[in-house]
Amino acid sequence: ETFSSNASIIRMCRKIGLPGYQGLKLALLVYLSAQGDGGADAGAPSEEDDSVGAVMEAVSRAVRDAADDCLACISGRSISCAAGWISRANRLFLYGDDLFDALRLAHRMSRLGVATVVPGASHDGPGGDAGDTALIVSCMGGPDDELEREMASLRRNGCRVILISTGRTSPEADLVISLPGRDGVGPRAGTAYSRTVSLYLSMCMEDLVSGWRSRSPGPSEGPGTEGDR
Repeated sequence: ETFSSNASIIRMCRKIGLPGYQGLKLALLVYLSAQGDGGADAGAPSEEDDSVGAVMEAVSRAVRDAADDCLACISGRSISCAAGWISRANRLFLYGDDLFDALRLAHRMSRLGVATVVPGASHDGPGGDAGDTALIVSCMGGPDDELEREMASLRRNGCRVILISTGRTSPEADLVISLPGRDGVGPRAGTAYSRTVSLYLSMCMEDLVSGWRSRSPGPSEGPGTEGDR
């Protein structure tokens, strides 16, 4: 749109200390996520005038509730299967509720040596091929119609699709892991609860993928097979 060449953009990114264009996008997302109106988050578990102790207790309660609910509702077999697929994927396509969530998860997986692709952060389409895996994580209700179409395209190309969601499921997913929703959680604790669910899941997945990659298991046919257990 600015009639700038790719090389000029990359050189500019490097001159300001970033590795490239994707680094610039990530830096902008981090900056924007830190901006706000200075007031308390409407979904925070505490009030603006709460004492420090009350804030700490409210956040602690929301975190405990979210972690306990995750532990109670997530199948160990399913999440182990997902970790196995991810660890053996040629490429991992990542989708989150927003681009920042997907990039954050991509960073975790990249540290383990998993080749990651975040379609929303690149000019390339979703693509996908046999041997690839797509991971969709949504703590905000599940995939929308556009993402459903993208999931269908990935599957047609032979890519396995894992959906981890608090709400809507999809016939386009090979494996669905249902996360606890915010039902019964007070409105002020909703944001902290959802963030904890997402963090809990990503930490579990990171540890499981690390374990799978260190063991280098053999190929698996699908959820619940001997290899995945």
